[in-house]
Amino acid sequence: MMTDLFTVFDYGYYLSDLRYSVFVWGASIFGLISVLSCCGYWMADNDLEIFIWMVTNGFKNKMREAGYPSDTGAVSLFSSVFLYMFYIMLVGLFPFVYTTAAHYFFSFSIALTLWLALMFQSIYNSIQGFLAGFVPTADNVAEGFVLSFFEIISYVVRPFTLGLRLFLNIFTGQIILTMLATNAWMIFFCIISPVGILSSFLLCTFFVLELCVVMLQVYIFFLLLMTYATTR
Repeated sequence: MMTDLFTVFDYGYYLSDLRYSVFVWGASIFGLISVLSCCGYWMADNDLEIFIWMVTNGFKNKMREAGYPSDTGAVSLFSSVFLYMFYIMLVGLFPFVYTTAAHYFFSFSIALTLWLALMFQSIYNSIQGFLAGFVPTADNVAEGFVLSFFEIISYVVRPFTLGLRLFLNIFTGQIILTMLATNAWMIFFCIISPVGILSSFLLCTFFVLELCVVMLQVYIFFLLLMTYATTR
């Protein structure tokens, strides 16, 4: 039974034992691997394979537009992490279900890892070009110093803002879904009444909208990452 509205985000309430913690994180990865492995059992292309092909092809086109070669391992990296994040958020989209995506450290850890990978790649390719990006054109030394300082600050806070943007959207959607599902008992008692029909309609409608928000936020997350990769 839920004690309050924010119990679903309480890590200790659901996973007070280490075994349950390992089970949740392991099941998240194993579930995605199991779903993807089922693609090989079908003779014809199914909807899941078409969706994966669309994601991979979309990343190839975006990287080609950005000037990156599409035959590198970056396409596989971005596609795999995109599918993993979408799967985690889809599982946690249901009300009264503990969702790891609604915690800031989940989105921040992924954003920080990919941001560091892009930064090290830029340094490896050309450290002079990487450092030159922090030196904008200015009329005098003082103005150039101030602009360089803000450039460095804006570059450092990128993983924090990426994770925060994703976290706030998922957190807000989960709260609203939990509030609607808490009052969903009216559906079972007055399903033929206008109140029951309206409650069920609102719950289903917001669930579909939140599903679209999840897809859009994950797409924006990786679109910003690719933009950061091309600008530095």
